[in-house]
Amino acid sequence: MVRVVDEQRRDRTRPLRRQWSVSGIADLMVRSLEATEKAAPRWLQLLRETSDVPAAQVETAIFGMS
Repeated sequence: MVRVVDEQRRDRTRPLRRQWSVSGIADLMVRSLEATEKAAPRWLQLLRETSDVPAAQVETAIFGMS
């Protein structure tokens, strides 16, 4: 279980259970910031949106340099 707590160790949002992925942790962080009416940085929002893309939608490119 992953929790985000305040200075008094109170949960800022519901804990994250069994979604220990980059997108799950990023979502937890964004939700905890929104719960305290703070804006999440754009890079964190993008991480949440793009880190859990299905493998079928991912393309790979290899570039050679000389």
